[in-house]
Amino acid sequence: MDILLKDCEFNATLNFAYFTANFPYNFIQDCWKDNKILMDHLTEKLNSYSKDDCISVGSFMHFFFELDRGNQFQLIRWIKNNYNSGI
Repeated sequence: MDILLKDCEFNATLNFAYFTANFPYNFIQDCWKDNKILMDHLTEKLNSYSKDDCISVGSFMHFFFELDRGNQFQLIRWIKNNYNSGI
């Protein structure tokens, strides 16, 4: 496999991993801004996984796997375009 592709895949994976631990609180509002009903539903769903107003990496992953494929794709695309782990 081409080294550039490996680097690209590695960076995308690492960026997603960092996002799960350091996501901006308003990412749902930004990612699903065109669908207020879904935005409100997903915000409520993610918040329901919190403990003491803290959303753990495990809780975020639970949220992610509860999304259907289309919404997983939308979130991954949003992360790719809007989040940089700085690594």
